[in-house]
Amino acid sequence: LVQTLEHHHELLQFEAAMGLTNLLTSSDELRSRAILARGWYACRDLLFSDNELVQRAGLEAMCNLTMAPEMLERFAEGKCELELRVFIGFCSSEDRASVIAASGALAMLASCDEVAVHIAANENFGALLEVFQQCADPDVQHRIATALCGVAAAES
Repeated sequence: LVQTLEHHHELLQFEAAMGLTNLLTSSDELRSRAILARGWYACRDLLFSDNELVQRAGLEAMCNLTMAPEMLERFAEGKCELELRVFIGFCSSEDRASVIAASGALAMLASCDEVAVHIAANENFGALLEVFQQCADPDVQHRIATALCGVAAAES
């Protein structure tokens, strides 16, 4: 599936990303194998697609990959600042599913104190606060509130 993410045909990219997204929920072993196959980078590349559905599918797969210990370690070491900016940026998207995925990733990542401090230090952190203040969607509010609580707990 990871190789198909790099295919030039958007439908195949979308289907592969959705399939991978679903599979990634099953086990740490599968998430680790996807990361070893460079699945994180392939999904990240999909975020720059002109097709909103392909972007969303890549974002949802990345959200599920954040649960992998290898990815948490990379975030904790400060090696994923671009990804944090991207997740925060997608929280301002007009596509609800993309906002849910991005804010969910931030909520999961912020549960780790070592990552939460990087979220707070990110140059776009203020934008996350703005989204929280302006958003009326309870699902998004819950995810962002969870992320903000993680950040507050890590900083205290």
